[in-house]
Amino acid sequence: MRDIRSRISNAFIIVVVSCVFGVASQGPASAMVGPALKAGAKCLDEALEAAARMSGKILSPAARKIALAQLRDAAARHGDEALMAARKGGLELMEAAAKHGDDVWTFASKVPAGARAMAMRPQELLPMTRRIGTEVLELETKAPGLPGHVVRNFGDDGVRYFARQVPLKDASRLLGYAEKADSAATRQMLLDCYKKGGTHFLDKLNWKHIMATGLSAAAITAAYQVSDGIQEGLTTMAENSPDMFEKTASHAIDRLSAPIVIPATLFGIGLASIWLLRYWIRTRRKGGRGSDPVPHGK
Repeated sequence: MRDIRSRISNAFIIVVVSCVFGVASQGPASAMVGPALKAGAKCLDEALEAAARMSGKILSPAARKIALAQLRDAAARHGDEALMAARKGGLELMEAAAKHGDDVWTFASKVPAGARAMAMRPQELLPMTRRIGTEVLELETKAPGLPGHVVRNFGDDGVRYFARQVPLKDASRLLGYAEKADSAATRQMLLDCYKKGGTHFLDKLNWKHIMATGLSAAAITAAYQVSDGIQEGLTTMAENSPDMFEKTASHAIDRLSAPIVIPATLFGIGLASIWLLRYWIRTRRKGGRGSDPVPHGK
């Protein structure tokens, strides 16, 4: 009986002590929660002010209240990256998100550097980004309008490749040549050769000739030969596109052999003349018998 009473007493003491410590700790806990909430509100205010400066606008109290609520919701879903996107995207980003949906915040939060472009041209960039990925905004940060040009010339996969692998100086040259290509197959051949040869391949292209007459498979083949990759490139083309290989090889041979046709002909005539002269001298030495019609030795 005493053991039961002792256990009950101990339990009562534990409960009392816990309550005392719980009440005592309410003050410090409240003190910690308060500054955290204030810090969050301060970050929201600062982000909104930066967005307003980016847009060059002053918000009315009513508009500010609405914008803060939207920004708070975006931060809750996408974290601090949403605040960074708002700073760089301006109030137009918030307007675009209100009109086109939360995808605007999703993509801009992943690539804050592209937030301003998304804010200003959501009708163009949002569908493209939904289809291809955030590489669209990554490429847009390199040069405004670049993703659209890449899609037109090299397709959706081209955007992904350009965003990660192609320096801006090479991208501008590739697109310039692609715009001069005589067919979609030639444009794809251009990109395939660049993937293997890089900047070195582009340096070997005769840009003056291409700008004047257009880009052909033969021009690419000639440049690729100089880049020490002609055999591998033609082998791949022969396996994947026999018709294109036949056309390319024919044009390439004509282009590469034309400058040496005349010298080769003269060289052949010269060799034949020397052979005939040696043969005539040899037969004369043998008394004109002509018993050894094939010359031997020197």
